[in-house]
Order: sequence, then structure tokens, then C-alpha cells
Amino acid sequence: MAGLAAAGGLLVGLSAWWMRTLATSLETTEARAPTAGADVALVVGPLRALPRGPLAAMAAKDLRYLWRVPQQRVQWLLLPVFASGMVAASLLVEPLRAPPFVLAVAGAPLLFGLISFNQFGFDRDATWLYVAAAVPGRSAVSAKNLAALMVTAPVTVAVGAALAVITGGFDFLPAALLGALGVFAVTAAVANVTSLLLAQGMPESPTNLWSASGGQGFATSLLQMVAFAVLALLIAPVGALGFVARSSPTGGLLAVAAVGVGWGALFWWLSLRLADTWLATRGPEWVAALRARR
Repeated sequence: MAGLAAAGGLLVGLSAWWMRTLATSLETTEARAPTAGADVALVVGPLRALPRGPLAAMAAKDLRYLWRVPQQRVQWLLLPVFASGMVAASLLVEPLRAPPFVLAVAGAPLLFGLISFNQFGFDRDATWLYVAAAVPGRSAVSAKNLAALMVTAPVTVAVGAALAVITGGFDFLPAALLGALGVFAVTAAVANVTSLLLAQGMPESPTNLWSASGGQGFATSLLQMVAFAVLALLIAPVGALGFVARSSPTGGLLAVAAVGVGWGALFWWLSLRLADTWLATRGPEWVAALRARR
């Protein structure tokens, strides 16, 4: 009964927060301009640890885009909503209070794929700067991936810790978080490829925050569905190994999770090589595909 009351309170609070944030997103399209003469640092927080260069600057820019563009802001708010739903489900459903349910947090980064298969869509015509400045393709996509990781990682760690407290599955938490990193790497790799090959400029429609697929033809939407199927196929082998080793969280399962990170890193590295080649040889066509749609 206490768990049900806690879940109910969580859902009521989450709903109120969601409505307030959605209303703000509808009314606010740009951040307030800084005071004249103010020294506003572009690279802040953990990004300061990176060497100064295109990667740090573009990642900082992308982090600002994630919050300042209303459509992106609403899409990314789905991540904490999804995470809270997992916690609520664990509180409400008896079978989900078993310790192995902590492993479900490894799937949280999949939501990143749903909203990132067209990572440059909101850059629109500004992508000509990438080509004009001869920015390496790997720097362009890595900056997007890094900005997304800085949003996804805290939520994933928080929901993993919450599930571990609810289920008592602390032994499964290291493998779950390591597995989430591997899933993120594979998802980022697929998103990098689709963001280059299936690029589409997003419509400039601040009044419709849900127009994430606006202006895209049926063929592009179908190809994105195929991309998600490819993502599932890439994750499946490691997922199957994890299912087999689930009874050994501190041994076999942790080893499988480590293999998953290496597996994801391999595909991510391949996507960076493709990005270098694509931006160097097909830059003008890519920019044309991302031209703003109205």
C-alpha cells in the first residue's frame, strides 16, 4: 500500500511538472539575451575538461540547442518521463520488483535513438558552416553524441539507482550501467549514419512542438524504421548473451556488459569514419537536404 501511494504521488508530481514545462516551452522560444558587456563562457561544466577546439565548442553549442529549441526540449523531456515510468512500474507491479529488473535501465538510451536519427535537422541552413570551415565529420557527429550523453547519462544513473533501491538489486547495477553505455554507443552509431544519409531539415514551426517528422516523405520515415530495426539487430547478440548470463551479475553478466561496450565502440568508430568521408565528399548535398522547411 505504501508503494502504491508513493507511485501515485510520483505520477501526480510528474504530471504537474510536465504540464508546467510544456506550457513554458510553448511560450518561450529563445533564452534571454545576456547583459551587455557580460562575459558569457561558451564551454562550461564537464566540457571544460576537453581540449579547446571544434569538439568542445560544438558540443557546448548543441547543449544549448537541446534546451533553447522548443521542439528539441519537449522531445528530450520524454527521457525523464520514460525513466520515471520505469520507477513507477517497479513500485506498482510485483514481478518488476525482482532484483534483475535493474537491468532494464540498460535500454534507456534507446529513447535517444528515437529522437536522434536526424541529429542535424534543427541546425537547418546553418550546417553550411561545417562545410565552409572544413569541420571534420567525426567532430560534427561526436559533438552531437557528447551533448546527448551529458543529458542521457545522469537520467540513466538516477533511474538505475532508484530501481536498485526499490528491488534491492545493487549487484546488477554495475552491469546495467555498463550495458547502457554500450547501448548508447550503438544507438549513437546508427543515429550518426542516418543523420548523414537521411538528413532532413526540420520545419520552422515553433507553434507545433510535435512536428518532429514534418516535411519528411514516407520513404524517409520507412528508412528510419529500418534503421531502428538495424539498431535492434546490432544490440540483439549482446542482449542474448546478457540474458544467458543474468544469473551471475558480478561475473558473467559484468563481462557481457564489458563486451557490449566494446561492441558499441566498434560501430561508433565506424560511424565516425563514415562521417569524415561523407562530409568531405557530399557536404553540399548534405547541406541542401537540411535546408529549412516551412
